[in-house]
Amino acid sequence: MSKKKNRLFKIILNVSLAAAVCLGLFWGCEDDANTNIAGLDEYAENNPYTPEDINITASLIKVTPSSITVGCTIQEFDLTARGGTQPYRWSVRDSSRGTIREISSQRAKYSPLEVAANSITVTDKHGYIAVVPVARAEAEALVIIPSSLNIKTNTGPDSVVFEATGGIPPYSWSNARQDHGSMAGSTYNFNSLSSAQAGDDTITVFDSVGTSASATVTRD
Repeated sequence: MSKKKNRLFKIILNVSLAAAVCLGLFWGCEDDANTNIAGLDEYAENNPYTPEDINITASLIKVTPSSITVGCTIQEFDLTARGGTQPYRWSVRDSSRGTIREISSQRAKYSPLEVAANSITVTDKHGYIAVVPVARAEAEALVIIPSSLNIKTNTGPDSVVFEATGGIPPYSWSNARQDHGSMAGSTYNFNSLSSAQAGDDTITVFDSVGTSASATVTRD
């Protein structure tokens, strides 16, 4: 055989061998019976990969209620957290506007110190969080009923009840001259007989955020 043909034969032989090796590897990988080397399949089935730092449900923390609207400072709100990984940690964005107190492993209570916007955050063991927005209620205008009163010296009336509506309770009351009545929440019982010598009066009510409304009392 000439040198030229001998060289061509070697090239063909090498290519054929390489192709055979590749085909053998391909079919070997596709054959399930050949992949279970020294019991690896059984080990993988009995020991699934579950890293501790991955928690599928951790991002599903839910808080009930999901939002809060504050209308007055005497309110309190119970919150319940579910999901994630306990224990939970509760916090508020602005502690001067409201406080959060843990009741149990899943429950907490929010107490507003102001009628103002805020937010509550619950954080689980792995650092996942849920946020509950706190909104300020839009109150109606503060009004005193009646807004004015005229008292006749001889015919009275002897006493009048002023009532406050709107604003953001609780209310407080004041009298421009002196205390001629008693307050009870949204009402002010004005005793016109005891104030007959005091001249005209101005009755003022204040709500919890400092808004005020006044009623005038005149005498003939």
